[in-house]
Amino acid sequence: MSLHDIAEYRAKRATFINEDRALRRDYARSANRSAVELEADKIIREIRAIEASSIWDREHENIQHPFPGMEFLTGMDISLV
Repeated sequence: MSLHDIAEYRAKRATFINEDRALRRDYARSANRSAVELEADKIIREIRAIEASSIWDREHENIQHPFPGMEFLTGMDISLV
């Protein structure tokens, strides 16, 4: 693969992602968010990133493939870590 191929792939990927996002219900509203909403979004994203690295990326003895959104009773042991 050449650098040109990679750049072309990334451009097409970005276009595809933007087109997909435009189809979402909350897309029109997201462009007009208030400063408070933007700050809340930032905080939630930071919490999810911490959770992803501290819980979901770890190996757990009785759970083969932990993932966000798994059933509460199945994932209950993870939350006690």
